Amino acid sequence: MKLQLHEVKAFVGDNKLMFVAWEDKRPVLMLITYYDAPTQTVEHQSISGTVQIQKTTTIIEYTAKMGAVDRADHLC
Repeated sequence: MKLQLHEVKAFVGDNKLMFVAWEDKRPVLMLITYYDAPTQTVEHQSISGTVQIQKTTTIIEYTAKMGAVDRADHLC
């Protein structure tokens, strides 16, 4: 599946699993069980300046919390 820059696609299966694909610098793919696929408008820095883009809540939450996991792995 080829997505345009900052495009979001979400598919829900029968067993309450959701597949979310979002295109940034590279494709971001997630398989999740506890979220809808709402999007939020966020500011994104680019070469041409600050632009507003749509980003899924799952990716925003993951990005906010992944730093603690990376630090814990680093300390181990």
